[in-house]
Amino acid sequence: MPIALKTQADAAQDASDDYVPIALDAYRLTQRQNVDVYCRLTGQNAYKLYAGRTRRIKEHDFAELQKRGHSTLYFDQHAFDAVSEELLGRLETILADENVATEQRFAVLQTAVAAEVDSAFRLTNCDKFVGLANKMGTQVASLLRGGNTVPSELFQIGQHDAYTFMHVTNVAGYAVVLAEHMGISDPAELEQIATGAILHDVGKRRVPAEILKTKGRLTTEQRAVIEDHPRFGYEELCARDDLSLAQLMMVYQHHEKIDGTGYPVRVGGDEIHQWAKLIAVVDVFDALTSKRPYRRPAALADVLGFLEEGSGTHFDSEMVRCWIDAFQQS
Repeated sequence: MPIALKTQADAAQDASDDYVPIALDAYRLTQRQNVDVYCRLTGQNAYKLYAGRTRRIKEHDFAELQKRGHSTLYFDQHAFDAVSEELLGRLETILADENVATEQRFAVLQTAVAAEVDSAFRLTNCDKFVGLANKMGTQVASLLRGGNTVPSELFQIGQHDAYTFMHVTNVAGYAVVLAEHMGISDPAELEQIATGAILHDVGKRRVPAEILKTKGRLTTEQRAVIEDHPRFGYEELCARDDLSLAQLMMVYQHHEKIDGTGYPVRVGGDEIHQWAKLIAVVDVFDALTSKRPYRRPAALADVLGFLEEGSGTHFDSEMVRCWIDAFQQS
């Protein structure tokens, strides 16, 4: 018998900021199951307790959850940190296990590095974050290269909430997949692309949190600060000798547009580096399909349509065509 959902008074409210998601298939591999596990009610920001600390979720429970449409489980921050730490300790073993599906290993990687990404991103000096990005870039590229992963599979298992670790790992994964579909096969290049993707929003470290979390319309002054984050990131990284020019352009130009109406400096066309054009597509794709403080995630079909509408003006046409074609593969 599956474990029945049990209502908890404080979980029936809009508590989206109190619970952190983990892909069901990633939690399936954890050995730490002595924590409270929550499910999200369909179409709501309300959560119900699924399993408590004294009762483990068994394999038939995972199957039942999937049957009922649950691809994600939710945890309070303390429980999430415990699961993340446990997976981090076993990460290399899990990543090397080819009996585990690639997408499932990616979800484990995303969860395992969460605490490291969060703490490194907050440090005043970016050295630790760059070092972590290099390590993660190698792991993501090694895991996904080979042309066997299609974007739709990665999208289905990836997490889509407004957490730094989710966004940067999603974008890195998508970037590697798109790069391969664009004909890039050199392992070193794919690693650099994944690393650049993880670093692309490093400039947001200098944007006040109250601006990033603003739910209403931004003021002109707030918008100006947001539009400076690619420049902030470039300035922080440009003197380093462990990043390539192409990676720096991913940071500096990922919000530039083909027609020259982007930011921070309004370059366009061939002035935008190819890797920056690539990440522009997957960055917007992940941002629009993810929950943000100021809006709900958009439908997948609407996001692909948005990319197609912006093809040739906002985005590079070939990149968009390739991404949509790859996404439609089964």
